[in-house]
Amino acid sequence: MGMISEELDTDQKYYTQRLKRIVYEFYQEHRESCAEQYNMAEAPDIDQLYENIEKKELNRILAHVSVVVLTANKYEKNILHSNWSKRTDHKKIYKTTIPVLASGGDEYEPTAYLFEWHGYQVMHIAAIYTGSYTIGGSADIVRYIVDSPRLNPSVIISYGICFGLNENNQKMGDVIISDKVYPYFIGSKINENGYYVKDDNVFRIRRKIKGKLQNGMDENYFKDFGFSVSIGNYLTGEAVVSDFTFREAISRITTQDVNAGEMEGYGLFKECYSRDCIIPCLIIKSICDWGALKNTRDTDLFEEICGKSDKYGLDEIKTVKDRIQAYASYHSFLVLDKLLEKKVFLGSLYEQLKRNIIEDKNENGIYNVHVQKKLKALSKLYYQTNRANKQRTTKIIDALVAEKVLQSPEKCLDEDIHKRGKRNKDFWKINRT
Repeated sequence: MGMISEELDTDQKYYTQRLKRIVYEFYQEHRESCAEQYNMAEAPDIDQLYENIEKKELNRILAHVSVVVLTANKYEKNILHSNWSKRTDHKKIYKTTIPVLASGGDEYEPTAYLFEWHGYQVMHIAAIYTGSYTIGGSADIVRYIVDSPRLNPSVIISYGICFGLNENNQKMGDVIISDKVYPYFIGSKINENGYYVKDDNVFRIRRKIKGKLQNGMDENYFKDFGFSVSIGNYLTGEAVVSDFTFREAISRITTQDVNAGEMEGYGLFKECYSRDCIIPCLIIKSICDWGALKNTRDTDLFEEICGKSDKYGLDEIKTVKDRIQAYASYHSFLVLDKLLEKKVFLGSLYEQLKRNIIEDKNENGIYNVHVQKKLKALSKLYYQTNRANKQRTTKIIDALVAEKVLQSPEKCLDEDIHKRGKRNKDFWKINRT
């Protein structure tokens, strides 16, 4: 027994030293790029990217939201905003808070950001905590999105960084876009045959999105990026994985290949796929570590591979993990930027509804019930179910009135259509000018 234990200790020490070397060699190769992104994320004036938004304007913009992006990490958030701002000639990002009801009844207010990206109105929500079913995790935020009558997104994306599962065949900075998502706690079983997950707790992205993503691969969307972009399977769970033995155990919970692991995907897919609708969702994340030795700090090995830290300051070795996270987050930004540029996702449901109303030349006006009927047809296209309840229809009409697509009922008489000369609060005159 003692000899076996010594062999295991020797193997673990060998692996630990090898993994440190892989991390530091990668860092040395991409040191300048890591520093650039890290400095952007740590910029003392990053608050200058934002401006507050008035309630009236907020309500109008929320109707247009088609893409929701979720992050759970400072570097994911700051790299997304800094690089978007850089590419848009330093446009401002609207900033607000949203009232999210957490499990247990407590309400908290994560920050939401609004900006336009390749013609999509994007809403980015920065979670207060990592994980899926932690209080304030991804599940709470997705429930808010699904339940809000003001929001009708075409896709929700969990975005940022993940851990890789094969340091021999993968590299830090590689991006994995999710296909299937395997939770390694929920629905798992441990018996004499091992540790595995039942198929009925596995989620996968919608086939239409998978087809468009595969088309993008075939058409070499990411050919010149200098890092690998692939469609693969994720492990997802609540634990911060920083142990090689545990990583190896959970990587064998299915006979399918798994490529990466993260913490928010289960809450995202569970809430998007099991409520009163199916909202398309996926994960876009870049490898920033290997699920082991997340906080390693070996000064001697670092200086052997990278040299002294004179150029970047004495704290460089302390921030290697953060610098790589910033660099990996930038790769996720590049991939999402390309997917939006290539129009992989559906546009705004609201914009499509507005076009349907304006382009119907047979009518000068429209009733609430007919707006709801059009919304019903579109919601089946977007979500495979009817979400056109009275409250959601009312919010859509409010936005159309605010944009002067529909004329306020206070100014609209039934005589415009029926010559009866009395007001009708359910009738709206269509303004096509």
